[in-house]
Amino acid sequence: MKAFKGFNKDLTCRGYQYEEGKEFHTERAECCDTGFHACEYPLDCFGYYDPAHSVYHEVELSGEMDKSGDNTKVCATDIKIGARLSIAGLVKMAIDFTMSKVNKEAGSDERHGFASATGDYGASSA
Repeated sequence: MKAFKGFNKDLTCRGYQYEEGKEFHTERAECCDTGFHACEYPLDCFGYYDPAHSVYHEVELSGEMDKSGDNTKVCATDIKIGARLSIAGLVKMAIDFTMSKVNKEAGSDERHGFASATGDYGASSA
């Protein structure tokens, strides 16, 4: 599973030293307890690692997994550290993530497509 992870600037997280391009394994995965944690939604990383003191990487999670109930935080027994992402890169990934969830079949019709609380025509607000 593709995910995103924040680290301290020296690529450590909770006392564990990571390295770009390397794979790591642990025996158990339980969110907020043990295992390798990451976020499915890139901007959720900011809740754990602030942009001023952190670096962010795309990661690949596999093996046994656990998921947090309140956001996109996931935990796995296996992690591969991918490329480092800038803040702009994280934002782009967040847009891509959001667009992947959009129902592209849903849409507006030609006559009422831009109308909201303005009646039949979108630009006719008072």
